[in-house]
Amino acid sequence: DADQPEYWRDRRVTLGAWWKAGEKRLGSRELGTHTRRLDELTPSPLPNLIFCLVILCLRPARTAAMLSSRTKHCLHCCLLFTLIAAFEVCTGGVRLWGDGPAASLDPWLAYGFAGTILLYLLRYLAFLSLPQVLFNFVGLTIYNAFPDAVPLKGSPLLAPFICIRVVTRGDYPQLVRANVRRNLETCEKVGLENFMIEVVTDKRVGLGPMKPPQQRRLRETVVPPTYRPKSGAMFKARALQYCLEPGINELADSDWVVHLDEETLLTENSVRGILNFVLDGKHHFGQGLITYANEEVVNWVTTLADSFRVADDMGKLRLQFNMFHKPLFSWKGSFVVTQVSVYSYLV
Repeated sequence: DADQPEYWRDRRVTLGAWWKAGEKRLGSRELGTHTRRLDELTPSPLPNLIFCLVILCLRPARTAAMLSSRTKHCLHCCLLFTLIAAFEVCTGGVRLWGDGPAASLDPWLAYGFAGTILLYLLRYLAFLSLPQVLFNFVGLTIYNAFPDAVPLKGSPLLAPFICIRVVTRGDYPQLVRANVRRNLETCEKVGLENFMIEVVTDKRVGLGPMKPPQQRRLRETVVPPTYRPKSGAMFKARALQYCLEPGINELADSDWVVHLDEETLLTENSVRGILNFVLDGKHHFGQGLITYANEEVVNWVTTLADSFRVADDMGKLRLQFNMFHKPLFSWKGSFVVTQVSVYSYLV
């Protein structure tokens, strides 16, 4: 920014660089409405570290932008380890100050045989979630939780045809039209050429009118209320099954389908990730990360509850797909990338 001091405009340094070079910066530098005289810094690292923490507190947004993705991930891991350690100490899992009077308690005498068995069974139930907890922990630590921008590994012109399929009941047509328009613009910004956006709905939503180059990339498929698939699928699966019926399906076996919900918005990084996945061609199914509360928050309670789904994506699902290439525990029903040939064979 033009109104920012020279130091902020000309230098992008890490926290470690601030620490080491603190004694070399002389004179005054304005940090927003706060001023510090840097010539008061001594060669000792402690005052410089304190100064760095002050910067982190005063300018969190700018500081976050200056930190590298690896530094952010290291700070994230430190916070995770700190929370786990604090939880163990506070709940008595790790006793730093002796065992206390409960260590001499004999449960067989205090609660009887039936009571002791019941209490131990309740405690052992917690181990049922241990595999998923371990996968979440490993996935959140060994993979970078703050990745950089996704680079394209090939030309979008050489990518196979991609159908972005949005499934909706059609109760909110204005929302569907707005999100389709935004997703279409995002794909065009990335340079995606061989694609279309298909809306599969129970009620007609009316995607047009748009400019002719954009209108030809849109398709609206209305599922008849009388349609009953042979598999007995219902709801969303019923709509997806209808798209594969002869006379309805217009995709070739080499094409790809990206399944989205009506409220899901694509980002440029996600489109690049999809392109890299289909250009690579090693796997027939892919799963993407979905984040929440990226725009206006309507209900903070449900938004915070959804944050667990993001952690599940970045931990357990990321590990099982990247390392084992199998859905060992689960996978989501949205942001699934599928090749048509395998998709049709399975259903």
